[in-house]
Amino acid sequence: MSKTHFDAIETNSLTVAGQPVGGSNVIAATVTFDPPSLATMTGAVSSAITVTGAVLGRRVEVFPPYDLQGVQVQAYVSAANAIKFSLFNPTGATIDLASGSWKVKVVAP
Repeated sequence: MSKTHFDAIETNSLTVAGQPVGGSNVIAATVTFDPPSLATMTGAVSSAITVTGAVLGRRVEVFPPYDLQGVQVQAYVSAANAIKFSLFNPTGATIDLASGSWKVKVVAP
């Protein structure tokens, strides 16, 4: 039986497509966002919201400040230093979420 040997990788110096991976590659921010009223089975995309340090190709995690009442939300980096929220209302009623302070994390792959 042969043995496989793995050397440790120092993730602070690892890069993928020129972007650093590991270490402190998470940008956390709080943004004020007022979602539009969404009729049943409709969606909307927000205008660009500034998140300094956001880079295309990174994942965005969303932490809303309240119950979404069934509305599906995701976010993405739309340009350098900017994210957008994408919302969809699959419920049988119009939903108008309040303005609030949303927490987001932009994470390197």
